[in-house]
Amino acid sequence: EHAVLAVAWLRTVALVGCALVAAASLLLGALWIYHLWLVLTGKTTKEHLGRRQSQQSLDVASEPTLCGPRGAQLFDPQAWISDTAVAVLAARRRQVVRIDTEFLHPTAEASIV
Repeated sequence: EHAVLAVAWLRTVALVGCALVAAASLLLGALWIYHLWLVLTGKTTKEHLGRRQSQQSLDVASEPTLCGPRGAQLFDPQAWISDTAVAVLAARRRQVVRIDTEFLHPTAEASIV
């Protein structure tokens, strides 16, 4: 009789555990679908929830962020970059890589000089 009670108790714990895992999986799936929808519509969570509350255009720049007030914008993501600036940065990057590889594996020409 004691073994039957133990089996019934374990079965109950297993069913409750399975129910909790199933509920967590459903909630996680719903959250994943919501964020997938946000990506497809091109919105952030803050934009979507803010418009629902006020039905007005959301002023994202004036609202505080998670850890503090929003600061000045560091760069303009819509700005065009000149081809010469890209070429100069690429040349500098190649030069740094070339110096690093010569330092690690000196060539015969580099050891003579």
